[in-house]
Amino acid sequence: MSEPRDDITLLEGRRYFEAMFEAIDAAQEEVLAETYVFQFDRTGSEFIERASRAARRGVRVRMIADGLGSPQLTLAGEQRVRDAGIDLVVHHRPGFIPLAALHGRMHRKLLVVDRREVFLGGLNIADEYAGLDVPGSFYDLAVRIRGPIASEAADLAQDLFTESSMSTAELVWARLRHTRDRRARQNDPRNRLVGRDNHARRNSIEREYRRAIQSATRSIVLAHAYFLPSRGLLEALCAAARRGVDTVVLVQGRAEHPVLRSAQWHLYHRLLRAGARVYEYQRRFLHAKVMAVDGRWSTIGSSNLEPWSLTSNLELNLVSEDPSLAATITSEIESRLPSECVRVESSQLGLVARALSAIAYRAILGVFVITGGRSDRKWRPATAPNAAASRDTTE
Repeated sequence: MSEPRDDITLLEGRRYFEAMFEAIDAAQEEVLAETYVFQFDRTGSEFIERASRAARRGVRVRMIADGLGSPQLTLAGEQRVRDAGIDLVVHHRPGFIPLAALHGRMHRKLLVVDRREVFLGGLNIADEYAGLDVPGSFYDLAVRIRGPIASEAADLAQDLFTESSMSTAELVWARLRHTRDRRARQNDPRNRLVGRDNHARRNSIEREYRRAIQSATRSIVLAHAYFLPSRGLLEALCAAARRGVDTVVLVQGRAEHPVLRSAQWHLYHRLLRAGARVYEYQRRFLHAKVMAVDGRWSTIGSSNLEPWSLTSNLELNLVSEDPSLAATITSEIESRLPSECVRVESSQLGLVARALSAIAYRAILGVFVITGGRSDRKWRPATAPNAAASRDTTE
C-alpha cells in the first residue's frame, strides 16, 4: 500500500488569493481562517463576501484574527463580520500599553477548507499582500496543500478557537493529544506542521531551523523580512558558511521599519566575514519567511526570525522534506536576486554604519525586554566568535 502524499504548490500574492477564494467557493462543510492582519479593503471585503456566500449555503465559517494586527476589527467591525455569517474570534486586544501587546500575538496565517485543502504562509488578508498595485505592497510566499495534512491543520485551528476557554494544563494536554493523534494519522511522512506557543512548544520552530542549518552540506537559501535571529541561529548560519555551504540570506531592503532594518545591519558583518552572501530586496517590501536547505528540506510559514516570533507569538510553519518544494523555493528566491535585489558588500559596513546599527540593535532588544519579553539573553553577543555554538541552546 502506497503512503499518502500531499500535493504542495508554492504561491505568491495574486495567485494565492485566487486559489484561496476558489477553495472557499467550493467548500461544502467547513472553512477555518486565521490571520494576523485583516482589513476591510478590496481583498478583505472579497473574503467576507465569499465566506458569506459559503455560510448561506450551510458551510460553517470560522475566523480568528489578532487584535493588535487588525485594528479595523472594532466592535462595529466585528459585528460586520458576524452579520456575514462568520463565527469570529478576536485574539489579544491591546490594553492600556499598546507596545505590551507585541507579546503573545496570534501571528499565524492559515486557511483550511473541508479538511482537504490548506493554505499556509506569511500572507495576511489585506490588499498589500494580494499582488495589487497599492502603496506598501509586499513580496510574500505561501503554499497550498491538498492532502492528509489538511486534517491536522484543521485540528490545530480548532484548538486555537477553543484556547481562550482552556486552562494552562488543558492547553498542554491538548498539545500532547495532538502529537499522539498525529502519530496515529496516516500523513505524508515528508511533511509536518510545527507550531510555536507559550506552553508546550516554546522553541519548536527555532529548533527546526537550527537542526536544518547545522545539517546543511551544500546550500542554504533563506529569505526573511525581519531578520534578528538569536545568536545561536546566527552562529549556525556563520558556521555553515565557514564550512563551505553556499549560504544566501535575503532580507528587507525597502525599510518598512527603519530601526529594524538598521538593526539587521549589525549582523551583516559576521555573515559576510563567514562567507555568506547577503542581499536586500528592493522591488517591494519583503514579507516572506522561508528557508530551503540542500534542495531536500524547506520551511515556510508565519514565523519571523526575531525575538517576538521565536519566543512570544503564536506561529505556525510547514516543515517539509519534499525535494520538489525545496527546489521550488530555492529557484523562486534565486530568480529574484539578479534583478530585484542588491548585494551587500563589506565596504558598505564602515565604522559609522556599524556603530549606528549596534545602537539600533540594542534599542530593539530594549523594547523587547521593557514590553515584557522573557529575556534578551539569547540575543546578546557571545564573548568569543564561536562561544554561542557551545553555550546557547533552544531547549
